[in-house]
Amino acid sequence: MFIYVLCGLPGTGKSTYVQSYLKQFPETVVCSIDDYIEQYAKDRNSTYDDVFFEAIKMATEHMWKKFAEAIANDQRIIMDQTNLSSKKRRQILDKMPSHYKKMAVYFEVPDQAEWEERLANRPGKNIPKHIMDSMIQNMQKPHLSEGFNAVLTPN
Repeated sequence: MFIYVLCGLPGTGKSTYVQSYLKQFPETVVCSIDDYIEQYAKDRNSTYDDVFFEAIKMATEHMWKKFAEAIANDQRIIMDQTNLSSKKRRQILDKMPSHYKKMAVYFEVPDQAEWEERLANRPGKNIPKHIMDSMIQNMQKPHLSEGFNAVLTPN
């Protein structure tokens, strides 16, 4: 069985990767805080930004519950988050049964103009500059030494 831990800054292609992957393996369980918040916002005819602080705790709990159920059912998993630090990735890998193949999927930042365009095309979902700057500064590229079987770079 496989777990794919997506690692990359916002706007680097993680969600696009998930959509493509699910066409091949539709039974895959996607664990995503963003998906929950986006649905929560849609259900309230609101935006991601407007409901973020209200929904983040519920979204996080939902994601970890879905993750635990996927492991219990021995299902293929994609962790669709930024997973920027080795510490964050360790929280995931430490929960994985030994028979799972642990794949990091690292998304490089595209050229500046394309990246800015991608980020701008997410209406109602804006990341404040100081938060993005912090994410950029704290990004750690995943390595095999963290416990991954492979590190993939799809873009």
